[in-house]
Amino acid sequence: MRYAILISGQPRTFDFEEQYHMFKRFLNAFQYAIVDVYILFKMKETRPMNSNSVEKIIKLLNPIYFNYFYDFKNQGVYYSQIKMIDLLLTKMTEYEKALKIRYDGIIRFRPDVYVPPLKRFTLENYIYTSIKADAFGNDQFFIINKKMMEDWWIKYVRPTLDNKDLYEKCPDYVIFNGYPVKQIVPSALIRDKNVCQTWNGNVPLKIPWLQN
Repeated sequence: MRYAILISGQPRTFDFEEQYHMFKRFLNAFQYAIVDVYILFKMKETRPMNSNSVEKIIKLLNPIYFNYFYDFKNQGVYYSQIKMIDLLLTKMTEYEKALKIRYDGIIRFRPDVYVPPLKRFTLENYIYTSIKADAFGNDQFFIINKKMMEDWWIKYVRPTLDNKDLYEKCPDYVIFNGYPVKQIVPSALIRDKNVCQTWNGNVPLKIPWLQN
């Protein structure tokens, strides 16, 4: 098995020590597979990062592709989030061809999302996301196989980047409509030390470093 992990967005709390441990636990859960990491950061409105902490996490993730930029010309949360994921999928496809490899699964993370370790499961033709109680799925974290990349992302999501009417919308309420989604794990956005935001409904999520 071979997985591509795509980490894209504004780094925000990516340099927190706790995020290092979260990614380490996640990688440990995938020791049965080959994992390649691709990272793309948008730096606009990002606070000064702890360079030593960032270096530590990057060393752990050992990405085969890592890049950053300031901002897009086109504005809007929808365009920004979806375009970054799409750029990494394009880069991943280029690496597949160049290295003569094929990924069985694709895992998307926001840099500031917390996800507990996953148990191994069979990757079928679904979009597996973290829980978002008020939407069909959650773009902060999802897993798909290559068939769903073709049938869902390339055929449906990618063309929406040309629709300016969507640029200010939240992607969660657009990209999953009409597609088979399974919300499989709670998650949280880490906003600051001891501050997180969740959309998990009644599903509990224990984050080790937060005081409840």
